[in-house]
Amino acid sequence: DARLNVWYLFFTLSKALELLDTMFIVLRKQRLITLHWVHHVLTLTYSWYVFGDVPATARWMVNMNFLIHSMMYTYYALKAMRFVIPRVVNITITSLQIAQMFAGLFINYLALHYKLSGIPCDLSKRVAIFGFSLYFLFFILFMNFFIRSYVLKSTPQMIKLHQKEYKSICKPDINQNTRFKNDYTKGFSNDIAKKTM
Repeated sequence: DARLNVWYLFFTLSKALELLDTMFIVLRKQRLITLHWVHHVLTLTYSWYVFGDVPATARWMVNMNFLIHSMMYTYYALKAMRFVIPRVVNITITSLQIAQMFAGLFINYLALHYKLSGIPCDLSKRVAIFGFSLYFLFFILFMNFFIRSYVLKSTPQMIKLHQKEYKSICKPDINQNTRFKNDYTKGFSNDIAKKTM
């Protein structure tokens, strides 16, 4: 189907454009997490590797990826414009990414099962194995990220750590003011000052 080929071409090109996201993180001297660069490098490699085949699984992968990434990059754009976004949005997007990885695992498992069982399926065994392995790795990485970012940060140890961080950014000055450095405005001169009683 020519329409699928066009969308798969857009998908493959979008993976190259996503490297700009990584470049901006590096240029802004932000922390580049393993999940980020591994995901971008391996997805780009996989999409280029299977580009000539356009396997039967591609329509699922492309649709899921475009859906999740449209939400994710909208979130990033709003954050870049200094909108304060509730934490539940982060958790929802990461949860949807985990669901995407689980769905990718399941679809590639079925495709591989069909291929090994002799049931006609329009993809090669190597592509099914590569896809299954890739989604398995991504599932593990995203679950690890979710647990470290949203579950462990709620434990008593993490709460104590956050209290120490709070004390280090909230210090009284000579004029009996307490200066709060807001993470969203770090680097800007508009720190918030609160008069203490």
